[in-house]
Amino acid sequence: MVSYDESHGEAWSNIASSYMWLKKFKEAQSSLEHAAKVCRKNWRIWENLITLYLESNDFIKVVTSIKQLIFLNKSDRINVQLMLKVANWFINKYIKSNQSEEIVYRNKGILFELFDRVLSIFPTDTGILKLYWRLTQSMEPLEFKKIMDLKLREIKSLQTSGWEYDLEQGPKILKSINELKDYMGDKLEFHEEVKNFVRDTLEIIQQNNT
Repeated sequence: MVSYDESHGEAWSNIASSYMWLKKFKEAQSSLEHAAKVCRKNWRIWENLITLYLESNDFIKVVTSIKQLIFLNKSDRINVQLMLKVANWFINKYIKSNQSEEIVYRNKGILFELFDRVLSIFPTDTGILKLYWRLTQSMEPLEFKKIMDLKLREIKSLQTSGWEYDLEQGPKILKSINELKDYMGDKLEFHEEVKNFVRDTLEIIQQNNT
């Protein structure tokens, strides 16, 4: 059937599934790309393509496929585990492999734009905020305000309703606050609003531990 009519996207998708089961990822990717051309609204195709593009080291297509999930209103398929895979792949591909500064800089911008896009949808996702903070701290160490703001957003994302009385949330918040204090060092004294926020939060945690 596929030989005579390539418009059968579902057929291409089924063929891709067979190739994936056989671990023939190159053939699976080619079949899924055929499927995506005629079934662009099938989010499962794009989700499977993300896995295959990570396998084939195609960073731009990974990002494009994630954006397509967003376009198809399937943002719920995007989570910290997926973003961690993308981040780790990026580090291994571009940072640890001694790529040129120009290539790293260009693709880092694409990666960070993706994180910004995802966080515009999930602004209080603690895991993604923490991951983005670590990436920014390691790859853009001079972006002090951005790094500080990301850590503050992470801390505030942990302050869900009733956190003051939650014995599990307190230690998590305390750990993040200590990370913020360690990062800011003496600069904390020059950021009055942040300093007050840290002081007030620590007081609440201390009261609950007494």
